[in-house]
Amino acid sequence: MPDKTTPAIAYNVVRELHVGGMARLSVAVTPDGQQIVLRQLLPLYVLNLRLRRQFTNGVRIRAALSPHPLIVRSLEWGSHGVVPYELIEYIDGQSLRRLLQVKDPCVSSDPLAILRQCAEAMAHLHDRGFIHLDIKPENFLVSRLADGRLQVKLTDFDLSRESTPRKERRQSGTVAYLAPEQIRREVVGPPADVFAFGIMAYELVTGRMPFQGQHERQTRWRQTSDRFIPKPPKALKPDISPKVDRIIALCLEKDPAQRYPSMTFLCDELRKA
Repeated sequence: MPDKTTPAIAYNVVRELHVGGMARLSVAVTPDGQQIVLRQLLPLYVLNLRLRRQFTNGVRIRAALSPHPLIVRSLEWGSHGVVPYELIEYIDGQSLRRLLQVKDPCVSSDPLAILRQCAEAMAHLHDRGFIHLDIKPENFLVSRLADGRLQVKLTDFDLSRESTPRKERRQSGTVAYLAPEQIRREVVGPPADVFAFGIMAYELVTGRMPFQGQHERQTRWRQTSDRFIPKPPKALKPDISPKVDRIIALCLEKDPAQRYPSMTFLCDELRKA
């Protein structure tokens, strides 16, 4: 990542937006009044080589995916002294997780419309030769366009990497959305993202998590064991079409070879559903 200590884009920070596990996000304004987001590695971690590498990796992959209408766009990146940063577009909306929490009717009225956009964003990622490895509702931002339509954008690429299948050195991501091969530390490739998408799709159309246990250990067992099969979405929501029911079931196959090989194939199926 280039070491630019003087940003090409002038801006003034106006308020803090969010402090996550490793980064601080702040809303900034450019001289022409445009709102953007400044994302910086927390000073606490500037000497932590693993987290610094993880942060700059996410910056690099976002830049490689930009511009795309369904990806939170990279505007600039560099370092303020020893602190790496990136400037990204500001989204005037909410995370998909927040919309699920408040039971926003824009999700319940047409979950397929949202899922198609999520899938398209992920397909772009896979087509560019990357996998996300942290697909979950928190990492999709939803806003409303001037014409009233919803737009979904994928963000947070810190755990992403090239899509060549390989064993992971360490288990990362959010437990409730991990694929069996991630939990077992087996070979991981694009089908792991497909599995996470299947969990998210199940959640959006039924309002329930397919593998959620009473504790983390039980959740992991349900995600990996062939002895546990979640109820079909159609059993919980009879109005779901058989086609959508089948798509979600294929995403949630425990064997990655039985899933869609990438989101590109899944997108084609969702367009027909």
